[in-house]
Amino acid sequence: MKIQVTNDKQKVSIRNIISYGRGFKEELVFIETAQLHRINKIRPIGIIFPVVVFMLFYVIYGMDDIIVMLKERECFINPYSINLILILGVVLAIPVNWLIQSLMFYLFNPHSFNALCIRINKANMSIKLDCSEPLRLWKFRIVFHTAHIISAYLPLVIGLVTKDIVLSLASSVAAIIFFDEIYILWRLRIFHKRTICAYELEEI
Repeated sequence: MKIQVTNDKQKVSIRNIISYGRGFKEELVFIETAQLHRINKIRPIGIIFPVVVFMLFYVIYGMDDIIVMLKERECFINPYSINLILILGVVLAIPVNWLIQSLMFYLFNPHSFNALCIRINKANMSIKLDCSEPLRLWKFRIVFHTAHIISAYLPLVIGLVTKDIVLSLASSVAAIIFFDEIYILWRLRIFHKRTICAYELEEI
């Protein structure tokens, strides 16, 4: 696994994060890793995730039960409970999410571990795990959908079932943190599942 640190400050449109090309036999989709931090300017949209969590609890349990849950956890009253939500969200979004991604990349290509790379952009305070090995788009989607399900959506459901609003809110924080991955998956929705997907043009 490699660690790459950059200080990129280029002004590039968010539309240029995904580029498309066609090889001799294959369709190719490239993800411009140096420009992923451009997604940060639309990351505030992710605030909808905690709102969705709150609305789910409201529809399922009602406002009275929500107040009881918040009081039991001292949410938004005790600063330690807020820190717990934030810390748990970070743990779900980075260590857990990255672990699942690494396992899935390894599952699809046992030799791909050396191709994993942690990219840190100091200028924009962004950090990202990616794999320089090209993958079929259907494999790429499985890697990230599996990681997101386990690191965010499953904790959300567990929190809903167990009435643990802290866990569910933490899962929404995790979704905000890896919002760039969600955005990339959404941008790739229009391409065929057999398309070759890679982070770097020079890796093809």
